[in-house]
Amino acid sequence: MSSLPLYVRASAIAGALATAAFGGYIYAHVETVPETGRRRLMLMTPQAERRLGEMSFREILRDNREAIVPPSDPRAKMVRAVGERIAAASNRPDFKWDFIVIESPEPNAFCLPGGKICVYTGLFKLLRNQDSLAAVLSHEVAHALARHSAEQISVGNLFSLFLLFLSPEASTLASSAFALGVNLPKSRAHESEADAIGLQLMAKACYDPRASPAMFADWAKMDAPKSLKYFSTHPPSAERAKHLTNQLGTPLRHFDAHCHDVRRHFQ
Repeated sequence: MSSLPLYVRASAIAGALATAAFGGYIYAHVETVPETGRRRLMLMTPQAERRLGEMSFREILRDNREAIVPPSDPRAKMVRAVGERIAAASNRPDFKWDFIVIESPEPNAFCLPGGKICVYTGLFKLLRNQDSLAAVLSHEVAHALARHSAEQISVGNLFSLFLLFLSPEASTLASSAFALGVNLPKSRAHESEADAIGLQLMAKACYDPRASPAMFADWAKMDAPKSLKYFSTHPPSAERAKHLTNQLGTPLRHFDAHCHDVRRHFQ
């Protein structure tokens, strides 16, 4: 049997070496989420993530300058006070936390990379009390601690590299499959992880952790139809309420054991 031509063998060796090098690079950038032990790919440094968050935050402040609720407003004061208590409980002074309120009827809150958290005024009508607000803010702080934005960017960048080797038609199909098969499930996983981390955080900050499942139970009455779950970036509220109720043990024990005097001080 004749041996393969030299150029074929050289190409095969080069391909194998490139594959091994790429695999080594990916392996070197797999890390553990400290709060949960989950393994994930991370290609973005904390410094780059925070620069991105600060740039995005400046854009939000600029684009919403007429809608930013003044710091003296009671709603802004409450968000800042609750948020700072939760941020302190996270024990991460390396984060530059910011909490702002934006005038908007949309009931929403979101976290930018690095700990910039924005709350829309429309959210207040869905909250029972400060404990409910703490449930929302601890969830957003948890997103920052777990670096979910940087993880999404990392996976997206890796997929973009993969698309370079596909035809335009295959690239379109792959993008759709990636959105449904990777992005949406990962987004739902991030939400569940932030729920779990947030539950611990709000208890450490001496907010009643039972407010979190109670809030999602309230929101379940307003959820989209179950048939849309597959296409949603968030798990259904009823499912989140159930999971959070099952996770109450340790946070509630901490709250009951350590928070009586703290709660009385802040009343």
